[in-house]
Amino acid sequence: MPLEPGSFRIQTKPPSDIHPDYATAEERETPVLVSPRITPFGIQMWEVSLLPDGQWTITAPGGGGWGRAKDAPGEDVLFTNAIKHWIITPHEDGGCVISIPATGWGVIWAATVEDGHLVIKSYGVAPDVKLPTWWFVLNNSD
Repeated sequence: MPLEPGSFRIQTKPPSDIHPDYATAEERETPVLVSPRITPFGIQMWEVSLLPDGQWTITAPGGGGWGRAKDAPGEDVLFTNAIKHWIITPHEDGGCVISIPATGWGVIWAATVEDGHLVIKSYGVAPDVKLPTWWFVLNNSD
């Protein structure tokens, strides 16, 4: 089912025996972190908006949102005022892949978790490649 715009907690889609991590922002111009639980500290509620070009923005209710210094693998996903566009596509596992336009054929540059924060990583497009997927949990459906 395609994603609809709305207010969400964005969480990792881990194996069923592991609890999810939530995308969490604490300070502007720093990487978006992951937190293993819902916390009163930082921002965990995100406004996800569809743009006319089919891409999305992920913003905080009080301003700021997801961005990156440049479009390349290895870049941190930043909580910033310089909000960037994202590609959000449904995945066969029921989650969504959050990615950016890749240069080159046969690759996807997707958001994943590395060392406790979100980064862009390059993945080959092949049937055996497991892409990182995310759940978009509506504000009132914890």
